Amino acid sequence: MSELTCFVVDVGSLSGDQWLKAFTYVEYVLLNKVQSQRKTDYVQLNLVNVSSSDESLPVNNMAMLPVLPRAPISISDVRSWLGQWYDERNNTTGNGEDDDDDMLFNGLLISVLKLKEFVGKRKMKVKIVVFSSQDLQNVTDEELSTFADQCPFDLVIADCNDKQGHQESKHGNWLKLGTPLVYGIDELIQSVAEPKLKLTRPIRTFQGQLRLGDVNASDLGIPSLCINLEGVPGTKSVSSISRKVMRKEGSSEGQPTYRAVKSVIEYQIEDQSASTSASPKKETTRKDDDGDSGNNTGPRMINVSKDFIKKAYRYGADYVDLPMPLDEERKLSEKPGLDIRGFMDIDKLPRHYLCSESMYLVPDSKNGSKGDFLGFVTLVDSLIKMKRLIIARFVPKFGNEVQMCSLFPVRVHDKDRNEVRLLVLNRLPMSEDERNSAFPKMCESTELEPEDEAMGQFVDSMNLDNDAQDLPWYESNQIQKYTDVALESSPLCPYHNVKCSEPLQETHQQSQLSHYIDSSK
Repeated sequence: MSELTCFVVDVGSLSGDQWLKAFTYVEYVLLNKVQSQRKTDYVQLNLVNVSSSDESLPVNNMAMLPVLPRAPISISDVRSWLGQWYDERNNTTGNGEDDDDDMLFNGLLISVLKLKEFVGKRKMKVKIVVFSSQDLQNVTDEELSTFADQCPFDLVIADCNDKQGHQESKHGNWLKLGTPLVYGIDELIQSVAEPKLKLTRPIRTFQGQLRLGDVNASDLGIPSLCINLEGVPGTKSVSSISRKVMRKEGSSEGQPTYRAVKSVIEYQIEDQSASTSASPKKETTRKDDDGDSGNNTGPRMINVSKDFIKKAYRYGADYVDLPMPLDEERKLSEKPGLDIRGFMDIDKLPRHYLCSESMYLVPDSKNGSKGDFLGFVTLVDSLIKMKRLIIARFVPKFGNEVQMCSLFPVRVHDKDRNEVRLLVLNRLPMSEDERNSAFPKMCESTELEPEDEAMGQFVDSMNLDNDAQDLPWYESNQIQKYTDVALESSPLCPYHNVKCSEPLQETHQQSQLSHYIDSSK
């Protein structure tokens, strides 16, 4: 909806610091409107009790800047309007308070009539702001009631008297002009000097329960835990790089041009009737990778509408189409929530697993209670003292896939030095993520044992080089011991029932192989 703000300033009644305060407030509002540059935000500045007047108006000593409300306004407009007000700050045209009251009331009445003519039938929110130190004591009640009937706009009165005068004044006849809002000029200046910034609340992306144990069995005396939580994004989600398929076309100037290409998905199947018929196959023309076209025989393809395409599921060696009742059971009907599956030492979880966007979990501010807040605070403090984290089953939204996540307890201080407790949620990688990335083991790596060292020497010696003779693997009693144990336990060994207390003798085939190797050297 369009807005219109009309400032009516009683220049003759403002003296000393009064005009400076009003001047400061109007300047601040006009500069904000210049910065916003809204095409539906109209502004007008009317000066009353000034020496120079507009000849087009039926009253004297009044100037309308501009004649018609303007939107948007520029910095040059603001400079011109405020400059004219600054030049008229010390000019007093009235012969007394009676004349000043009459001039202010007449100027206010003319402003309302001009605004009604400008607005017409348009839907527009109009607000009139009056800066004056007078109370309209010399205006009759009949004139005030007539003005209240003729003014359909919102009226705001800025009393430019000092604090003591503003508190002692009863605002005279201003309250008879309908239902105006009356403010002291000091209140407006304070709102400009110390603006209250609008609190930006984060977007809530999760709302559910944190459960431990069977919550439904709490009536039976089985202990359980249930806390209402809400989650807000802790890190900005990184979207994938947007890519477009473009067609590169050359131009006469040598610079290529690119045009977007529409992607059309077509489904094709092989014509089974053509392959089984006795008629010869139709030759199709293809292009090889080198760009040469040739006549190659191939199956005949038929285009199929997407209405006849359905998703099938593997069942044994065939594919089947699930009926509607079974397809509905395939979908998850889990409600949003967190189920605690266990606890883990914070130092034992590698930081490589914290690779997802974080989420801050706090007690539910909408549907939560005092019990949820106390339970959440106790849980976070206990986890911090024990240096533990939570491994939980996480369902973000209704019907989403189940994920496993870790909940880290954190205790921070806000700007007022108040402690804030929260849980930082990080999704643990699934098996699909582990295939594409290298993750360390969840347990600590152990040193190489003697068996591993012996096996390493054995593998290094499996060659026919001269360096193999220097390796002492074949002289080690330890290797012989492990070899005997392996042969005893193996059911494929021909000496399975023989106790290998002594080294096994070479068979005829082994001796022949050794003789052949020695002769080859």
